[in-house]
Amino acid sequence: LPDEIQYFESMGDCVIDYERNILFGGYGFRTEEKTYDILAKYTNFKIVKLKLINPVLYHLDTCLSVLNSETAVIQESAFDEEGLALLKEHFTNIIYTEEKENLEYFVCNCHCPDGKNVIVQKGSVKFKEDIKKTGLNLIEVETGEFMRSGGSVFCMKLMIY
Repeated sequence: LPDEIQYFESMGDCVIDYERNILFGGYGFRTEEKTYDILAKYTNFKIVKLKLINPVLYHLDTCLSVLNSETAVIQESAFDEEGLALLKEHFTNIIYTEEKENLEYFVCNCHCPDGKNVIVQKGSVKFKEDIKKTGLNLIEVETGEFMRSGGSVFCMKLMIY
């Protein structure tokens, strides 16, 4: 990337909807907003910038997960009003997580590689119920050791196309 970008946390602040070719870009703590203006010049993604306001949720992948083109998981307290409005504009189904459960089990750091199977750290209660209501399949895994570093399933994956 050009030298004018000083701070960019890559996939920690980029959550991509591959079905619609949209890059949701978080900024405010670890990534500069102007990063996404520059990325727009180098990629074919539609860029949706989301300002993060909760210092505990300093990466976008700790407060947003795209499950499929219609459904997202969000931690509402992480976004400003404009960001929440943008998310509501882009998703017809939004699962709002409880902050305590998200912080304990990193449920917003889940990953849905195929729009059908949601992989998440085991242990959540409300999130598990919310996923069942969507008709998606929940796969619980143990990432407790990795969670010590501040991430879970989404941080451990590598998507290859």
